[in-house]
This record gives sequence, C-alpha cells and structure tokens, in this order.
Amino acid sequence: EISACLVGSEMCIRDSAPVEDQGEVRLGDVYSSEDQPCLLHEGQSAYVRPGTDIYLVGTAWTPGGTPATRSVLGLSVGAYHKGAVVFGDRVWTHRLTCAPGKPSPFSSIPITYARCFGGNPPTPSRGVARAARCNPAGRGLHNNEREALGQLMPNFEDPAHLLASVADHPAPCGFGPVARHLSLIHISEPTRQAEI
Repeated sequence: EISACLVGSEMCIRDSAPVEDQGEVRLGDVYSSEDQPCLLHEGQSAYVRPGTDIYLVGTAWTPGGTPATRSVLGLSVGAYHKGAVVFGDRVWTHRLTCAPGKPSPFSSIPITYARCFGGNPPTPSRGVARAARCNPAGRGLHNNEREALGQLMPNFEDPAHLLASVADHPAPCGFGPVARHLSLIHISEPTRQAEI
C-alpha cells in the first residue's frame, strides 16, 4: 500500500518487496467518519472479486511542497492510468452565471471522495438525485445556481470533464474504494461502468 504520492512528478517503485507489516485483514468496511462517510478500506468479505483492486490512499502534494492553486495527480499500474486535476479549495461564484471560483493555494490535500464531485442536497431534483448516488459524500453538486453560490467545489476533477457550470454532473474522480451501495454506473453513460 502506497500511503503518499507526488503531484506533478513521477514516483517509480522498482524491485520492491512486500513490507514486513502487512496490517490486519479487514473483514468489514472501514469509513472515515459519520459526518463525511467515505469508504477508507473495503472489507475483504466480498463473495466475488472479478479483478484486482487498485487504490491510492494518502495525500496529494505539490512539487517540493511549494504552494500552488492547481496541479495534477496520476496513478499508473501496468497499462492502467488514471489522472486528475487537483485544485485548491474554491467555491461557486457569480460572474455572468454561477461559475467556478479562483482556487486557494495549497501544498497538500487528502485524497478522499469527500473532496471529489458529488454531494447530497436535501431536496434533490431527479437528475441531481441520480448524480448524488455516485458520491453522496462529495462536494459541488447542487440543484441550482442559487443553492451553489458560495459552496465548496471538488478538489479532484477528471481532466477531460472539468466543471464549468452547476448543471455539469461528471463522475467523481477518486482513487480509493467505492462503497458497495453506491451507484457505479455514471448517469451520463448508462452502458459503461464509471472509472472510479
């Protein structure tokens, strides 16, 4: 398990051996907290495991720890690659319409689904309710511009689907395990499993 990563740089691990302390095998799921229930570790009691799980758990750091407002994060294992744009904290602001605000500088940000696109608005419209099933612990999902103004936006976004308006509902760009009860099918792509 890699517990940290570099943002904007490469980290290679070659000729590595398993660490001596493998930790305990968790049979049940472990969540971060009740107020932001993100799955930290998936329990190993699943009936079927059709493939290999690849998780990145830890913190995204800017190169050299130098504060930046935006950077990139990537994970590659063999032919598999997933990337994200990492933003400092920002909120929805009003220009001509409701739009992403200017990000604050950051040096490190925890890699968690609570900082990816999603949310759980109290009275969601039908389309927002479908998007909320992908990541109810996230941020940035709102029914309309009025509700979104001044609210936090995600720190991690898919480079191919950056948020431009409140009406955008991209798949969350996370790197950890996904709770079994969440929707793994992204609302805009009903025939393809979302890359989570």
